Amino acid sequence: MYPSFAHDSQVVAGTEERISYYQTWLAESAADGPPLPPEYQLLPGADRLSWTTHRQVEWLDAEDYPAGWPASARRRPHWFHTTPDGNEYLLIQTGWAWVGQLPAPASRTRPSTAP
Repeated sequence: MYPSFAHDSQVVAGTEERISYYQTWLAESAADGPPLPPEYQLLPGADRLSWTTHRQVEWLDAEDYPAGWPASARRRPHWFHTTPDGNEYLLIQTGWAWVGQLPAPASRTRPSTAP
């Protein structure tokens, strides 16, 4: 199922200030993406996390390819994106990333002291 698993996927851990970096690092989660691979499911603590799948994407700038987009890039899943200032990019999916997060802590309520 994952012919180039070691090269096209990754798992990362973020602590403290790196958490916000990883939360914005990837695009929206991809509901149609593959589930967490068994190799990652075996990592210590993986079963305690809630996992989402995200596309890893490389942006190619049209200015770098005046003769046209490379055929090798167009063989992978891809789409076009134009920025508000008119720059055109070819976005190529290069792999998958799975993001695991600890469940949010349950809110604790204090017992009522009212009579």
